[in-house]
Amino acid sequence: RRYDASLAGYERASVETATSLAYLNFGQSAIFSVGLTAMMFLSGQSVVAGAMTVGDVVMINGLLFQLSVPLNFLGTVYRELRQSTIDMEALFGLTAQKSAVEDTPGAPSLQVSRGRVELKDVTFGYGDGREVLQGVSFAVEPNQTV
Repeated sequence: RRYDASLAGYERASVETATSLAYLNFGQSAIFSVGLTAMMFLSGQSVVAGAMTVGDVVMINGLLFQLSVPLNFLGTVYRELRQSTIDMEALFGLTAQKSAVEDTPGAPSLQVSRGRVELKDVTFGYGDGREVLQGVSFAVEPNQTV
């Protein structure tokens, strides 16, 4: 239940981040489109009046597109920073949770003289029917690592 609650909070924050990014991208696109339209209109009028050449219009168009690339990059950096902050908050929230199983005060340390871990015919899957492990068996002897 605690994990589900934490996951629900993470999902909410992730949706908020995606929504804010969508607003940011829309705003950037709208501003850029209005500016590009205005600049093309004004430069078109200047070409008709003889004050500019068609080459000047192409230069203005290229310059505006060169300015749009860094703006898109800044939007991506903003999104990544927001998502990283949400991920860190989720991590700190998980580390702050108390364990459901705790040692009794004054309990002696576990002394293991010979240990062996053996798993036989392990099957694991997710609730939606995706099985990840099917019939896995192995043993880990003392002083061995996996």
